[in-house]
Amino acid sequence: MPNVRKLRALLPFPVGGVLLAVYVLGVRPEAEGLYGSNDGVLLHRAHSQIWNGQDVEAGKLFLNAVRRDSASPYRWCDLGDYYSGQKKTAEARYCFARAVNLGRGAPPIRLRAANYHLQAGDIGQALSLMWAVLGQTAFYDDLIFGYYKRLEIPADQVLRTGVAAEGRGVQAYFRSLLTTGDRHNADIVWKWQVTHGLVHDEARNLYVNFLMAQREPEAAFAAWTEGRGTNQAGYGVGNLVWNGGFERELSGSILDWIIEPGRVAAVARAKGGAHSGDWSLRLDPDSKGGAAISQLLVVRPGKYILRAQVRGEGLDAEQGLRLRVYDFENPARFDTWTHSVAASKDWTALTHSFTVPAPTRMLRIQIAAQPSFTAWIDDIELEPGRGA
Repeated sequence: MPNVRKLRALLPFPVGGVLLAVYVLGVRPEAEGLYGSNDGVLLHRAHSQIWNGQDVEAGKLFLNAVRRDSASPYRWCDLGDYYSGQKKTAEARYCFARAVNLGRGAPPIRLRAANYHLQAGDIGQALSLMWAVLGQTAFYDDLIFGYYKRLEIPADQVLRTGVAAEGRGVQAYFRSLLTTGDRHNADIVWKWQVTHGLVHDEARNLYVNFLMAQREPEAAFAAWTEGRGTNQAGYGVGNLVWNGGFERELSGSILDWIIEPGRVAAVARAKGGAHSGDWSLRLDPDSKGGAAISQLLVVRPGKYILRAQVRGEGLDAEQGLRLRVYDFENPARFDTWTHSVAASKDWTALTHSFTVPAPTRMLRIQIAAQPSFTAWIDDIELEPGRGA
């Protein structure tokens, strides 16, 4: 449940809805129609009387403003704020319901109504109104998520407010939680997205990067594989290399293939002539040479077998294409290279066995080629060996 004390501290003055709209929501009266040209003086007098304790006279002015412009959702919000301050709950609710109806989905009106419902303790209705705004625009994201955080509203309650599957709200909320480092609520929203089949590549990459920054590679690997369905059969079970056949475009995730800075011109997916499927990876000559593309793998100590298919032009046994595998956190602990593959127009199998020592948790696999040769590589796999 939200922290009621913080709620009262955040919203101490019930009739401050107009002031909240102006100073917190970023609504400009002249831009949003908050005050019409004939109402500004009238409403200013009404608020002055509220501050001076002349509630009855202020009420007459608010009612008069509604009579003069009964189609204005802002005037109904003003009257609703007045009734809220007078503890007239039924009248206040009617006014804000009327405002929302007349506002035809205008975000400032929905947010003023949400502000009232927060004051009244109707958190569910407030969240529903806020969520509707999130589905309309990103302009108020920081404000709304700031409310969630300051009122300590748990993510599971936020997600019970009728989230639309096609809306942008969930993704925006999830990004906000990751940005503020709220691991507990971020985990809840992630599971909700997986359960409802709403995981997008951007959200997955952000979550994986967040977990890696928390030094939790196992959790990051679980998030990377979770909810993928049949995207790559056997991945994470028998084969630890993602997209080893390069059939998918590179996502930019820390657990996908990463082209090293300055090497994009030398490395590219190539369509046609692959060992299997439609795509392979082509490495062209450039002035730098050495490793050009790599992938981070989450592993456990034990025996492994690395396999790949390679072909090239101008490669020889001394200066060919090789793969390097090393401990990402401490290369001095484990570092191994495959043998070089000589030139061949036909695909040649490359196999390398090794044992990963404890406490290694992450390996980086690099594809390295000399600067003067063109090479292709496909079907890279890393599988646990016997006894692993």
